[in-house]
Amino acid sequence: MQLNDIRTRTIRQCKEAHITQPLCGATALKIYGSEFPFTDEPDTFHVMVRDASHRRRAPHVKAHTWKQLEPTDILYTEGLQVLSPEATAVTLAGTLNIMQQVMLLEAMVRNQLFTFPMFADYTHKRTFHGKSVHWQH
Repeated sequence: MQLNDIRTRTIRQCKEAHITQPLCGATALKIYGSEFPFTDEPDTFHVMVRDASHRRRAPHVKAHTWKQLEPTDILYTEGLQVLSPEATAVTLAGTLNIMQQVMLLEAMVRNQLFTFPMFADYTHKRTFHGKSVHWQH
């Protein structure tokens, strides 16, 4: 299946499932039309919440928590809330190995979701799981 077909199908499925929380992870990457170097359950929607109290039990919805989630991290695409490309990448950082991280960032830059300098600026200002407290750019 082509990336654009996956994008169209994912948008349709999210709307049919009435997903109201910001989409993240593989679901966000599918909506952005980007490849991702990890496996994903095709019938699972990944959403981001600030804390566990915002989790809504729903079939096929996996909620992830990011206490530093800010309104500016959420974009609107096709009527859906989606984490920005930068926020999508950093929230995956703690779950990917270094090669997967490099492949993900390369794909996102190639798909013009951000530039390396934009991403470096974003990561310098933010806290996220997988970021070393001693990290310098």
